[in-house]
Amino acid sequence: MAALTNVVPAARAGIAAVLLDDGADARSTAADGVNTLHAMLGSAALDPAFEAPVLRRLIDGGADVNGVANKFGTPLQVLIAQFRYTDEVLAPFYDVIFSYGDLDLLKVGAYDKSAYAMTVKSARRQALRVRMEQYLRVG
Repeated sequence: MAALTNVVPAARAGIAAVLLDDGADARSTAADGVNTLHAMLGSAALDPAFEAPVLRRLIDGGADVNGVANKFGTPLQVLIAQFRYTDEVLAPFYDVIFSYGDLDLLKVGAYDKSAYAMTVKSARRQALRVRMEQYLRVG
C-alpha cells in the first residue's frame, strides 16, 4: 500500500509492478476501507500512461473496484475528486474500471452519494456522466 502512494507516478507504477510480480496482495485493505485502488488513484500526481496497466493488474489481482473507504468512497469517487485532471486525461483509468462487469455505479460511498450521483452534480465530469449512463443502460 505504501508503494502506491509514492509521489512520482512512473516510480509508483514501476515499484507496484515489481511488488505484484513478487506476489504482493492486490486485495490489501486498511481498517478504514482504503484499498490498493484508493491508495494509487488518490495520489496527488497521476499519469495514466504508466498507471492504467497497474490499475488493471490490481483489479485482476482482486482489488475491489467497488470498495468503500470511510472518507473517500469508492475508487471511482476518488478519481471524480481529482479536479486537477479532466475526464479526457483520466479516460485510460475509466477504460480500465469500466471494463469490469461488476462495477457498481450506484453504490453509496462518499458524502452519502454514489459515483453516479456525484457526476450528476458536477459540471466538471459530464463526459464521465455520459459514460456512466451508457454503462447503466447496457448493464
